[in-house]
Amino acid sequence: MVSILYALPMVPFYPLLVLWLGLGAPSEVAFGVIHGIVPVVLIVMTASNVVRPDLLTSAQVMGAGSGQRLLWVVLPATLPEVVGALKIGASLTMLGVLLAELMISVDGIGSFITQQITNHQGARLDAMIVVVCIGVVVINTLLSALERRLAHGQDSQSQ
Repeated sequence: MVSILYALPMVPFYPLLVLWLGLGAPSEVAFGVIHGIVPVVLIVMTASNVVRPDLLTSAQVMGAGSGQRLLWVVLPATLPEVVGALKIGASLTMLGVLLAELMISVDGIGSFITQQITNHQGARLDAMIVVVCIGVVVINTLLSALERRLAHGQDSQSQ
């Protein structure tokens, strides 16, 4: 089901969100979350499939319930992949919010960009795009550092 949802283009759903949630931040954030959550779910599902079965069996034999196995076996084994998925999801969510603001926006960065395009203000438009890019690079860099740190910790635990 999630794979099918990921294959659908998300842009046509934005007018529905505007009808349900109204103009402004709620519909823009909802569109951004929908835009970014599906790849995160797919990556986490794939990562959880590669957890060693003997670890899960050992935890079950020791009396761990399904919640405990998820928390103490699956999550630590997949943590670097989960952070990598969050990195991709954060970028796609930012893209989704920006797309929503560009389509129908009453205020915000998308409205500012549309206004600068309409008024032929190239320098201001370039400056805003640079600011958005810097923000995305900072978030991506922080999540990459966290991902590397968790992967390094996992490598030392597996030895």
